[in-house]
Amino acid sequence: MTAAQKLEKASGIFFFSGFLLSKLQYLPFPLVSAIFRFISLGIYFLAYGSWSIACLLHPDHNEHHHKWYGFAQIKEQLLFSSFVGLVATVLSVAAVLVPVLFPPAAWLFLIGNVLWAIGEYHKLKNPPQSKEDFSYTQQKNYLYYAITSCAISLVTAISATLIVAFPPLTIPITIFSLLLYVGLGALAFEYWLNSKTSENRQSIKGSYHQMSDSLGPTISPKPSNSLEPNFTKDIFNKSEDKVSEIELIPINTHEESDHEYGFQIPTSSL
Repeated sequence: MTAAQKLEKASGIFFFSGFLLSKLQYLPFPLVSAIFRFISLGIYFLAYGSWSIACLLHPDHNEHHHKWYGFAQIKEQLLFSSFVGLVATVLSVAAVLVPVLFPPAAWLFLIGNVLWAIGEYHKLKNPPQSKEDFSYTQQKNYLYYAITSCAISLVTAISATLIVAFPPLTIPITIFSLLLYVGLGALAFEYWLNSKTSENRQSIKGSYHQMSDSLGPTISPKPSNSLEPNFTKDIFNKSEDKVSEIELIPINTHEESDHEYGFQIPTSSL
């Protein structure tokens, strides 16, 4: 596993941990809520930072210019997403002191997740050639995870905007948002889990063919006209071991008896 792959894997763990902890900020305890908010933002900062470095270390890959998602390379799209996420994280920390910054930070998180989903869709349609263990099924599930994360970010952005615009509706908006978070979060977890546990078709391709060859029908040997086994043919192939044949041979000599023809049976010694 390369350094870029290790950083990318670590960032994925950080992102999921930050997502779970960020939902604990809605607990009805101000001090506990603030603690979980800062912890989740710190984990998000580590996630975006490691992801940015991983994107820089990834090799170049030709994009699909003729497709709508091919406006940049995959690594560049993911790098843009990580940069926007870093800015959104900094704004979220500042929003603790200046609450009016919550909506801009939430919308920046949404923009970053949309860029991330586009990059994952680009990877699905144009797989990197350097990734030999690429799995279409795993990538498709991971794309669904990214899309579901975009939906969660959209709910967060809308609710943050409505809370700032209509402070008296904070409680009902928060409760409704939490219900959506639970459903979308469970769906996102399912897609993320499938992207890690689903079978890699390409990796089992070789073992499948080996099993098919071992369990399949064997190739029968070519039929032989010889009565003896092939590996003993040279041992038994002698003139005295041939089978006797019976031939009907006309006798040209005319005998004085009443019979005009006789039978001769040539035999070989056994």
